[in-house]
Amino acid sequence: MTPTRFGYRLHSPLGKGTWGLFYSVEDPITGTPYALKLVRLDSKVDSQRLLQRLEREWTIGQSLTHSVLRRYHAFHRDPRDAHATASNTKSTSRPPNEVALVMELIDGWRMQARFNLAPTLEILRDVACAIASMHAQGFVHTSLSTGCLYLSTLSRPRLTGLGDAVRIGEVPLLRTGRPGSEAPELVHGKPAVPETDAFLFAVLTYNLVLNKYPSASRLPGVKGSAQLSDGMIAPDVPIHELEPALPVALADFVQRALHHDPAARPTVQSLLDELRWNDADRAAPMKDELASSPTIPTALVQRCARNPTTPEPRSEYPAQQLVLKSHAFGYRIGRWLGDGAWSRIYLVQQPGSNDAFALKHVVLTSKYDSRLRDSICNELKYCQKFKHPALRGVYELHSVDGDLATATIYGLVMELLDATTLTEEGLSDKLLVHDVLDVLKSSASALAHIHEHGLVHTNFKPRSIFRSHLGRTKVAGLGQMIPSGTALERSRATPGFAAREIVLGDRVTDRSDSFAYAATAYNLVTGRIAPRAAEVKTKGKPFDARDIGPETPLDELNPMIPTEFSRLCDRALRSDPDSRPSMAEIVQSLR
Repeated sequence: MTPTRFGYRLHSPLGKGTWGLFYSVEDPITGTPYALKLVRLDSKVDSQRLLQRLEREWTIGQSLTHSVLRRYHAFHRDPRDAHATASNTKSTSRPPNEVALVMELIDGWRMQARFNLAPTLEILRDVACAIASMHAQGFVHTSLSTGCLYLSTLSRPRLTGLGDAVRIGEVPLLRTGRPGSEAPELVHGKPAVPETDAFLFAVLTYNLVLNKYPSASRLPGVKGSAQLSDGMIAPDVPIHELEPALPVALADFVQRALHHDPAARPTVQSLLDELRWNDADRAAPMKDELASSPTIPTALVQRCARNPTTPEPRSEYPAQQLVLKSHAFGYRIGRWLGDGAWSRIYLVQQPGSNDAFALKHVVLTSKYDSRLRDSICNELKYCQKFKHPALRGVYELHSVDGDLATATIYGLVMELLDATTLTEEGLSDKLLVHDVLDVLKSSASALAHIHEHGLVHTNFKPRSIFRSHLGRTKVAGLGQMIPSGTALERSRATPGFAAREIVLGDRVTDRSDSFAYAATAYNLVTGRIAPRAAEVKTKGKPFDARDIGPETPLDELNPMIPTEFSRLCDRALRSDPDSRPSMAEIVQSLR
């Protein structure tokens, strides 16, 4: 049974804030996803002040309307009444044990990379417009930093961190500023003014443009200031000398905004007026850029939001050596998402509609031309037959230098997954048992659907499974699918998950996927490699004995695992394919 909090279905943890924990939740009536900030009031801090801070965050958050700012949905104060909100509850002398803020779930990633200057200026413009709109409504953000800045799936910035926001002239109740991103007046307990955000915006500009902090951000008496080593501080010279391409007006604003006296600083609105930045002009440059889209990709290094650095070219595969420019196959390139076996994956947008997709970029080599060409064409042909919600969608195939039968460069347009693989950032370790069972149920159903079409996945593993913030599962990695009863000419078998017949190059059947599925289930439940899967010898390095789990049924390792499902997984790990259960049997055991 899915757990609930304040009447919302709890999916998975999103992270930890200064005062509470964040979870992805879902409204059980409408199915709308949200982020829930859960704060437990205890004796560690002044509970009454913390409650007042949360009430202030709710009041300010729900009144802000700018599209870049995070939206707030509800405020729950009493765990005994899941429908109690700030509008129908009164302050009492004894604060509740738990308080929850229900907010917009942001479909993006926290900014952790340095960008080229052009996209950086677009981000700064959007943030400046959002901050100016707050000032116009009488509020100050007070904690602006890269930690509050996210990029959505379409590379649009979203600004969070409104917990410290106050009305102009007020003092934050409980400061949570981070070293390097604190205004001097707040450190000394003085009221916040619009010029406070101007100081923080200047520090943010240093962070995004130079990946450094300005020397003015080193404030005496700030807790944790020792974390700012000399290597993190930019040289004490004007920023335009460090980045000559920065607009003159922005460089001048940054230098003046870093003054320790708020009265000597300019406002963010003055920067917008000087540079003529405004929300109305936001879409104009993109429209002009999409007007002419070349069809042949060219090489230029791009930086991405999801991955912290631009990938180093991989010499063995041309697709990894060729990094796309701004357009390819009529699509606008957003950023690099990751690498496949012989491919590179990009986020792309469709001109006109701006619908987002994932583009698999493949460049053929002379050694594997025929096999790779068949593989990319078959992926489109096979996947277009599928109609299953847990299988990644595949839509179009484009080519350069010839038709699909003779081309050397391909672009496969796929569904963009707002999700991460179970191996990324240790996501599988954060899943609750009921989440693991949900992943296994969806994955089993997806594999069974593939088998109904006479095909075998052949490369199923935890890295093939994506899970979104909403708890939805998608099975990807469909490039090595082949008809049942045939053999892979050259498999990329993953040690610990591949069946013996795949490693040996024998004919594969749907029972080959049953083996990989059982090995994956064991790994998700225990965090280790199934012993019988580790016995299948591949060209990879041998497993460390500490990485191999015990020869014990899953239901004995975890009592929440259904007994019938555990027995079927045990059978699926047998060497003889004919003795393994089908995916249909496994699906039935999870109902």
